[in-house]
Amino acid sequence: MVLSIPNARASPFISLNPAFSAANGTVTVMGDGFTPGVSVTITFSGSYVASTSADDSGNINVAFNVPVVGLGVYTVSASDSGGAGSAYAPLTVIQSTETATPPSSSSPDTTGLPNETPETTVPEPTPINNSPLPTATPVTTALSITLNPTEASVGTGIAVIGSGFTPSGSITIEIDSTAVATGFADGFGSVNTVFTLPSLSAGAHQVTVLDSDSGRIATGSVVVSTGSEVSEFWSPIMIAALMGAVLAITIPLAFIAGSRRGHKKPTSTRDEKFCPQTPIVQKIPSFQQSLPPAPLPPPPPWLQPLGTEYETEPTDTCLFCGKPLIPNEKICPNCGERN
Repeated sequence: MVLSIPNARASPFISLNPAFSAANGTVTVMGDGFTPGVSVTITFSGSYVASTSADDSGNINVAFNVPVVGLGVYTVSASDSGGAGSAYAPLTVIQSTETATPPSSSSPDTTGLPNETPETTVPEPTPINNSPLPTATPVTTALSITLNPTEASVGTGIAVIGSGFTPSGSITIEIDSTAVATGFADGFGSVNTVFTLPSLSAGAHQVTVLDSDSGRIATGSVVVSTGSEVSEFWSPIMIAALMGAVLAITIPLAFIAGSRRGHKKPTSTRDEKFCPQTPIVQKIPSFQQSLPPAPLPPPPPWLQPLGTEYETEPTDTCLFCGKPLIPNEKICPNCGERN
């Protein structure tokens, strides 16, 4: 028993084998996702070259001869007549051949022979749609690139976006004739890569992208910003380090200066005194200048050395508790302290 597995693709898809061919070469178109059992038409750059029918799984496999065209990239399409759509694939013609003149068919001279019959002309075959085969025209694809950004500093990544290159071919990126990067185009000849802007002088510099397979080039320009080296020095890390160093120096100095101002000793002369609350110089009255200095009070009893007697003026109250004292007695009867 044979099981039929339905095609998993939602739309037709084709691939070419080989993807590079010379003129008059044979290329096989393989695909899937077509409507099973319907006719599929193969065109080369819009010109009919072959037709086939999709199998029960929607697959096709058909070969065609590459028309005589110039070098370049051409589009091969496969169109589904059942409404499933079309599929496309690029074909690169790598060698062009002059159109060969077909040899003229010569027939023997039968003049004068009996039973002479006129020469029969066989018509050229026509496609299934009964329309004449159109002449294949080469597709001219120019190289183009776009640089982003077009002005940057040294070390910045520059994106290169281009088209028209040899499909799956190698490319070389140069700045002022110096190679800075290499890469490859995709299957459709598109380029999307990034290179780092090397150390260059300020100003405009030419960027060249070389198609290594065909030898063609595409050019652009990038402007190196003035003062790129300075911008690298003043990076966020460098700025933060400098600010930290400045704060580490200024904060201790401010603390020392503030502590000195807060502990300034008031200066005074014999006739003046300094008020620490309000900086106002106050004059001492003249009558206070003539008074003798007041005697210092005696130290407390517990600070007096043993056997030391200090002469004090007689008092009627205790110096410690303020209670009345017994006349001619120095011991307070209330608190027991010596007066």
